[in-house]
Amino acid sequence: MNMNKRFLLPGFLQLFLVSFAMAQGTVTSHRLIIRDSLQLGNRWIRGVNNDGRLLQANGNTVSTDAVLKQYVDKVSGRNIPGIHVLCRFENASPGYRDSIKFEIVSSEGIVTPAKIYQQSADKIFAEGKPPFKIRGQYINNKPGTVLGYRINSIYEQNFDVIYNQFSRQAYLHDTLQLLTESILGNMNMFFKVADSLSSMNDADTLVGLHITLKNITEESILEILGNRVPAQTTCSYFMRFPMSKIGYTNFGPFDRWNMTKMKNGGITGMESRIGTLLRTYKNGEPHPYPYGSGRRVWPPDLSVDPSWKDLYIELDYMPEEEESKPAE
Repeated sequence: MNMNKRFLLPGFLQLFLVSFAMAQGTVTSHRLIIRDSLQLGNRWIRGVNNDGRLLQANGNTVSTDAVLKQYVDKVSGRNIPGIHVLCRFENASPGYRDSIKFEIVSSEGIVTPAKIYQQSADKIFAEGKPPFKIRGQYINNKPGTVLGYRINSIYEQNFDVIYNQFSRQAYLHDTLQLLTESILGNMNMFFKVADSLSSMNDADTLVGLHITLKNITEESILEILGNRVPAQTTCSYFMRFPMSKIGYTNFGPFDRWNMTKMKNGGITGMESRIGTLLRTYKNGEPHPYPYGSGRRVWPPDLSVDPSWKDLYIELDYMPEEEESKPAE
């Protein structure tokens, strides 16, 4: 019995001292693990927020200094690389109610999800370094409508060169592919729903066409079918077009914008006397079609009939022997 008392007394004293220390409000320890929550004053803290967007922040969490700095820098626009995207979604079709989802992805793989509702506008900041790309898709399931989509990008703010421009449209049951690459600067995205019958005019059918636009040059921008294809890039897509009752539709006009790269990496418009030409292919075969150059008149519209399944257009430099010929 005496031996038990000797062991119980130190244990009782230790419990008393710990209770006394806690009552005084001070605990000294090298490490402290809390598995559930911690009460500070009259508030329970149940977590530490490590998300720089503060999406999970609430009255029962605390945020680290690094997270707070990241959030403040983001909302103030300081020291965070990225681009601004202005989105608009107009609706000219009665009874249409829908939204479009897409993602903006930086070169490092930073994904910025976005959603735009009909008859609304929004400004989105996509974090990361260029080049950016947009990915997503939309299926038009609304009878009697056509959804148009256009995007343009300015390479560097305060310069007037529209470096990229993409134009697409989706009729009933068409899938609108929102795959846009080589985005180097701020963007404007424009969606519009319209009555498909009014957009077809006298057309009585829709013809699908696979289109590839390739720009081989180093300082020119190819513009056709609502697209501006930057230097040394390729644009490929599938889209349906209205085919008129007379059996063909015209594509055009073709155009070429000259640019020059500056020492700081930016670009600006500048006249060029370097001759260029267009190569056109119908269903994989060369198609006889007049071409233009930097000193000649660009070709007329290209007439396409239902026998066309694939259209390939290439912008290249004019051979030296052609370049030396006098302008027509």
